[in-house]
Amino acid sequence: GDLNMALKQAERMYEACREANPQDKLCYLDYLIQILAEKGEVEEAEEMAADFRRDVETSKESSYAASHSFISGIIELATGDYKASVSHLEYAADSTFDRFSANYFQTHLTLARAYLEAGMYDQAIEEYESLLSNYGYGRLDWLIHMTKAHYHLAQAYEESGRRREAVEQYKAFLEAWKDADSGMESIEDARERLAQLKGES
Repeated sequence: GDLNMALKQAERMYEACREANPQDKLCYLDYLIQILAEKGEVEEAEEMAADFRRDVETSKESSYAASHSFISGIIELATGDYKASVSHLEYAADSTFDRFSANYFQTHLTLARAYLEAGMYDQAIEEYESLLSNYGYGRLDWLIHMTKAHYHLAQAYEESGRRREAVEQYKAFLEAWKDADSGMESIEDARERLAQLKGES
């Protein structure tokens, strides 16, 4: 939750990548834009996204169109425009073909979260279930997010009235993070939700 430190690290990653590979027009820009948007610096995030779009409009690299859709989707997700976020992220997800890659996990985890925030619980469940059964090499880059996928899947189950499955996923999340730092919002929320669900059964 330390977005100031996260922004500093994202800026360092972006600068190092651009120095090492100046031909890469994306080069961790998506991380940088996402953190700016989540910090509330939406105007700067949108300016960077617009600059990226101008840079790649003449590019023959087809993946850049999907990258721009992903960037647009993460800005909209951070600002609460969930329907627009879903639309952009679905396009990006449809353009991500290697289901074992880190890019696949990043795109589909973000799409699943957009579905959840938009109240599209069936779609969120389908995405999270698919991701949690995917043990491709790209999963290693997203282990923290894959652990939190249990938490978000539990939320989607709970909102869909699937209480037994929600309980199982909250338990899986809390077991995986039993040694996590105290006071984490997701941990406390999962404990409260689990206790409530158990009390209702």
